Parts: sequence; C-alpha cells; structure tokens
Amino acid sequence: MPTQSDAWPELQRELRFEPIVNACQRHLSPAQIRQYNELGYIHPLEVYTPAEAAGNRAYFDWLMEQAAAKGWNSYGINGWQMHCERIYQLVVEPRILDYVQDLLGETLVCWGTHYFCKLPGDMRRVSWHQDA
Repeated sequence: MPTQSDAWPELQRELRFEPIVNACQRHLSPAQIRQYNELGYIHPLEVYTPAEAAGNRAYFDWLMEQAAAKGWNSYGINGWQMHCERIYQLVVEPRILDYVQDLLGETLVCWGTHYFCKLPGDMRRVSWHQDA
C-alpha cells in the first residue's frame, strides 16, 4: 500500500510525530498532554451538557434531512460553517478551543468542517486515518 509520501513524491515533507510541549497550558493538565502525546487523543473532556449535546444532535439530524431533500448524500455536509451559523458556533466554541489552543497554540485557522454520517445500510467505509 503506498504511503502519503509515495503518492506525491515531489512534495518535500517530513512525516513524523512532534510531541506537544506546553509549559503554560491553561486548561489541560500535564497528564492530559502526556496522554495526547502517547495515545493521540485525550479522553474524557467535558464540553457540552447532555442537553446541549442533544441539541447539537437534533441540529445535525435536521441538516441531514435538508441534505437528503436536495439529493445530497450523508457525506455531503462539508464546509457548511460558512453558511450555517450553528456549525460555525461549534467551530468557535470556547470550551473546545480552550483545549485545542493548549495543544496547538493561540492562533488557529478553520479551513473546513466535514460531517459524514453512515446511515443504516450504507456500505461505504471510512478507514482509520489521521487528518492533517
């Protein structure tokens, strides 16, 4: 199986892990940053209340209905943060950004959002991957 660097050999990239080093984190503990460096994720992180999570889910279900009504598939909710205020609000949610900024720094750019949903009977797969 070709690697990402095999696919585009003309791109000069170093594909390696760089551990997070942040002596001034404000929201994550040193143990959480260590967990991220060792496992690639942090769990659990408290963000939304159960009621807020249910509201986000209801909004997503509504978006899925809108996409289906237009003939789009469940993978088509891509880049809608520019058109849907509630998706934009998820992107700039301080309770999420606080954690992300402890890992990546204060200056962040959102170049896109992408919901994909596997509906019952959908045979497509999304293999394990790490986004850039």
